[in-house]
Amino acid sequence: MKKTGDLLKTNIARVDLTVEVLDARIPLSGLNPFVEEIVSRKPVLYVLNKADLADESETRRWLSYFQKRKDAAAVVCCAVRPQDAKKVTAACFALCPEAKTGRRGVRVLITGIPNAGKSTLINTLCGAAKAKTGDRPAVTKTLQRILTPGGLDLYDTPGILWHKFENRDAAYRLAATGAVRDEVLNLPDIALYTIEFLQNRYRDPFAQRFALGGAVGDAPLAILDKIALKRGCTAKGGVVDREKAASVFLREVRSGKVGRLTFDRVEEVPAFEAADGV
Repeated sequence: MKKTGDLLKTNIARVDLTVEVLDARIPLSGLNPFVEEIVSRKPVLYVLNKADLADESETRRWLSYFQKRKDAAAVVCCAVRPQDAKKVTAACFALCPEAKTGRRGVRVLITGIPNAGKSTLINTLCGAAKAKTGDRPAVTKTLQRILTPGGLDLYDTPGILWHKFENRDAAYRLAATGAVRDEVLNLPDIALYTIEFLQNRYRDPFAQRFALGGAVGDAPLAILDKIALKRGCTAKGGVVDREKAASVFLREVRSGKVGRLTFDRVEEVPAFEAADGV
């Protein structure tokens, strides 16, 4: 965190604006308060990425929320789509109209939490594989400077989380969507939190995906055991392997097989800010 923080502080003075790439499923949980403090010195473009995995109605509400922020703009994006990358380029030039293509590009600092899709967006903006990508956090390790054909001069930074999560929901939601490496987590705990969330917010698609029927209202631990049996996550003697079941379950949630999900709601903003001491 310190190394990436130093990179941000050093390079923020060199750029015209910041692009903060957010996972559209967790646009609030993924707002790093440490990064927000640094990038607030320049205009910010919030990119709600992975929109194809998020609840469309909630994404529209979040788009409106970020567009109302001071010195900010927002776009909805699927980083692999060239047409969406063009929207990002256009929004950058709209925020910095003084930068003229052909004279110099818009200097842009790209930041965001791990696994939000920063490197994928950069590659789509470039039309070529310029940045390392992966379906896991912490792929980008150092600052990369990349020029795009559209006239952006990009400073790509490693994904960064913060030291301590004061908000329990934010921590679990970051984990549920893959922003934290599974190796450092208690996967059954994350799965149980996610199951309870799905029971409350997306009950029908959750029940349908795992053929739960009336059992969708059972205790989360009982549901995890049912999923384990349905997915063949058992050890010798038919004993349920909850660690494996949690991994399989979370993989299906993250890939969109349970449906389009958004964990954060706009109305939760005051509670999150209070929990984080904002």
